[in-house]
Amino acid sequence: PEPFSISFSIPDVDIYSVWSPSIRGERHLGPLWHKRTTESRLASWMPIHCHFSRDGRNRQTIAIADAMSPINFSSGVNEYTAWLDCYINFFTVSVAPIKEYHTTIRVDLRDIPYEQAVKEVSKWWETDCGYTPAFVPEHAKLPMNSSWYTYHRELDEEDIIRECELSKPLGMETILIDDGWQWGNGYHQLGDWQVNTDKFPDFTNFVDRIHKIGMKVMVWFSVPFVGRWDADNHDVENNVYKRFKGMFLNESEYTFNFDPRYKEVRDYLVETYVTQVKKWGIDGVKLDFIDSFTHTDHSLKPDDRRDIKSLEEAVNTLMIAIHDALTEINPDILIEFRETYVGPCIRQYGNMLRVTDCPNDALINRTDSINMRLVSGNTAVHSDMLMWHKNDKVETAAMQITNSIFCVPQISVRIQSLKEDHKKMLAFYLDFWRKNKEILTEGDYKFYVTGAEPLEESPHPTDRVS
Repeated sequence: PEPFSISFSIPDVDIYSVWSPSIRGERHLGPLWHKRTTESRLASWMPIHCHFSRDGRNRQTIAIADAMSPINFSSGVNEYTAWLDCYINFFTVSVAPIKEYHTTIRVDLRDIPYEQAVKEVSKWWETDCGYTPAFVPEHAKLPMNSSWYTYHRELDEEDIIRECELSKPLGMETILIDDGWQWGNGYHQLGDWQVNTDKFPDFTNFVDRIHKIGMKVMVWFSVPFVGRWDADNHDVENNVYKRFKGMFLNESEYTFNFDPRYKEVRDYLVETYVTQVKKWGIDGVKLDFIDSFTHTDHSLKPDDRRDIKSLEEAVNTLMIAIHDALTEINPDILIEFRETYVGPCIRQYGNMLRVTDCPNDALINRTDSINMRLVSGNTAVHSDMLMWHKNDKVETAAMQITNSIFCVPQISVRIQSLKEDHKKMLAFYLDFWRKNKEILTEGDYKFYVTGAEPLEESPHPTDRVS
């Protein structure tokens, strides 16, 4: 189908700001020549665009039932009329041939708190549009230690064990072993997912040792990426690349993206995660870079070997198969995704959604975690991994945690190296969070303007966080 648009205008009356999870740094209305745009497709963001007043009242919330197809919203102030011109653009990137198309556009003009309008869209996607969220186990809602900022790819088994021994008493219940556990040192060597035995001589034993400490173990995988070269020899093509050559979405010299429209690709990826979960006894997976399943000129060429024509449908089929296979092994398995793939489709496959990488950036962690909370229902929303400079003031370091207090904290600092006052601060806030996690992570938000009228008293003060 060719791209098409629906356009309309509303008076720019008592409209102060625009909101969408994908509109991040520029929340002012913007002129027509620099419109505010919400991007959406299955593996990136979600189709919702909201305008509200200075005191947080909804003036217009638009959403689309179809959260799979590539769609975007854009809006801007018409300087000739002082109206807000709005556009809904369908099929913004190429999709497979179709004979017909239908969806529902939801327009909410009620004078209600904007956060209520937004949360009702999330509920509408769940109940009326068929995007049933995955079950969320209790451990998905508890603090974690992540290895990424602490070690990056320089992982060390004994040091990680020591960090787990220090993390558990602080209230961290899971360790995420991020990128670096596998052979190779870059994305151009991915694909076969074999443990680097120089770092982890016996990975199953390593997992058992962490279990004995009382912590769960998650492991990172990059879903689409396949490197061309063997991990031991840059002059030798790796076996996975050779096996699936011709079944990639892109043409490259080093790193390729799987094309899930081929059944062989989907079967291989599902088998990979099932095999590793069973072999190592791990409790969860971080499935990364789902938003890299994108078309290129190369992938738009026809190929009769594909059993699914639509890329969005193929990603959906793949992720459902992964979720079903892993939950059959363990109904409480932890499955994490991160921005930008955090919409209603993704909530069907995973139980943890994480703020995108924003190292030492309290502002992004605060705004993005709150934005996700509004549209993620009961799915666990996690901060990006919290880190800070070891020589920073303890008050400044504490801002990393206080700005992420309304979501599940992931910690990524080397606890052994922290100064004593930093350790006490971390212990204090994780204890505070654990004692108050229901109100902090499940309570409702109320938007208000500093200096405006005070909030109405709630008969149940523990039902609201302001």
